[in-house]
Amino acid sequence: MKWFGRVWLAPVCNPAEHVTTPIGEPCGYCRAPIEAGSRGFFLPTLQPDGSSTDRPWHKRCLEVALGGAEPHKSARCHLDADHDGPCQEWGSRYVEPVIRIASANLARLEDDPRRLQCIKCRHGYMVLHREFKTFRYQRADHCVRCGQRYHYTDTFINGEIPEAREEDLS
Repeated sequence: MKWFGRVWLAPVCNPAEHVTTPIGEPCGYCRAPIEAGSRGFFLPTLQPDGSSTDRPWHKRCLEVALGGAEPHKSARCHLDADHDGPCQEWGSRYVEPVIRIASANLARLEDDPRRLQCIKCRHGYMVLHREFKTFRYQRADHCVRCGQRYHYTDTFINGEIPEAREEDLS
């Protein structure tokens, strides 16, 4: 896996896979520009036209995507540059009840129609996720900024029947 920035103690930091930090390119998760001194990875990212391209991700964003919003409460959140302390909004709504709503009723971001604007924090968004094995859209989602959980009630999402599992309903 291609990675950039200073080395850290992880097997992924194979010197042969180290690449130049892509300063100024948007993170594939949070969309904030990659800055000098940032650490992270290049991950394949599905584009709206169905193609795939490698996009840079902040190391912290990958941790959040894999483990939830909790890591951002203990470090300066690069999504909230207005302060130097822990981000007060990150994950603040994760414990609130799930909002059941049709994804078709949510505003789509202009630069990527798969990203839906969060109706709670207005600064965050949800990424229409696909199930790993079946590649069908999932009904369960959450805002990448505030953690608000959503359950999409649409019969079709982007013209496809979504995946539904019992754990999505909790």
